[in-house]
Amino acid sequence: MLLPEHIEIREQRHSCDPDEILVLNRLAFGPAGGTAQFDQLRRQPGKHLSLVASNGPELVGHAFFAPVTIDSEGESWPAMGLGELAVHPDWQRRGIGKALTRQGISSLTAQGYPCLIVIGLPDYYPLLGFEPGAAHGLHCQWPGVPAASFMVYVLNARGMRGVTGTARYVDL
Repeated sequence: MLLPEHIEIREQRHSCDPDEILVLNRLAFGPAGGTAQFDQLRRQPGKHLSLVASNGPELVGHAFFAPVTIDSEGESWPAMGLGELAVHPDWQRRGIGKALTRQGISSLTAQGYPCLIVIGLPDYYPLLGFEPGAAHGLHCQWPGVPAASFMVYVLNARGMRGVTGTARYVDL
């Protein structure tokens, strides 16, 4: 499915987008918003990547990528995690979530990260190239997360050599 041509994907503008992102998340995830742990992080400049999809002035999608470390036996490797992916209910199933994820993957690859992790729907993320984390020797920091929901997208196979362990969101 092709992204509608009038949809623009860009980086979040810290001056005006955060409140609209909160509204969008509530619409996509329900009244609780589903992503409170990322709200504070998203409002601060930092090493995260926050992308939005807009239809003119209206935000219709959002993807937030947060710093992750892979910790194993005293070593630590930097990586990234897809912390939230939200599309306005009226705009779902039009390729916006996939386009946001692909743009994030492209940007994070260019920045040299070895991998991107996600905790998400096991029937959705494999369509984008994500694989079970355990197949790469990676494990989630939170016990109880189903193995099928913890996935990884390898951005740099060479950079992933020898990288195994527990993935931890840096600021959560």
